[in-house]
Amino acid sequence: VSLEFEEVITGAQCAELYRSLFFCE
Repeated sequence: VSLEFEEVITGAQCAELYRSLFFCE
């Protein structure tokens, strides 16, 4: 997973899809 996704993945999406990653805000 590239960090470019952080701009697209936010809130519930991040927690739901990438909750194991550290860049989830």
